[in-house]
Amino acid sequence: MTLFWSCVFGGPESSDEVIPFLENVLRDKNVPRERMLAVAEHYYHFGGRSPIKQRDLAASVVVAPIGFISAHVEVVYDLDTEAKQLCEDLQLPMVLAGTLGTHPRFVRMIRELIEERMSEEPVRIALGALAPSHDTCSTDCCPASQRPAQPGRA
Repeated sequence: MTLFWSCVFGGPESSDEVIPFLENVLRDKNVPRERMLAVAEHYYHFGGRSPIKQRDLAASVVVAPIGFISAHVEVVYDLDTEAKQLCEDLQLPMVLAGTLGTHPRFVRMIRELIEERMSEEPVRIALGALAPSHDTCSTDCCPASQRPAQPGRA
């Protein structure tokens, strides 16, 4: 059994669209151009199309909306409508994994974070080997991104 993992959110339809697509996705991100060009090569391998659109890669698909807490209209339309239709067109079985939504453990974590922030003597909980992160950024921690000027805009 081969497992193919792909993080997909739309994508180019041809080789000519790859670089503009990646430039848009990576706008305001600190990604070197060389890295973007290396990623572009993966798209070129599939003729400039998103790998999810290549039927011969998988026998079935599990779609996990990892960037969303709840199944709001964007998730419902993009995944329940567009991705589902694409998979049906490709005769590719698809299962949509649920979002965190109101799962009791997720709700408990949110409650604990709120209580922690309201406490005058908070106990910071962290997972793994690293301690909890800082609460206040230094002035040079999160520099504002600089967007390139858009043609025709002031």
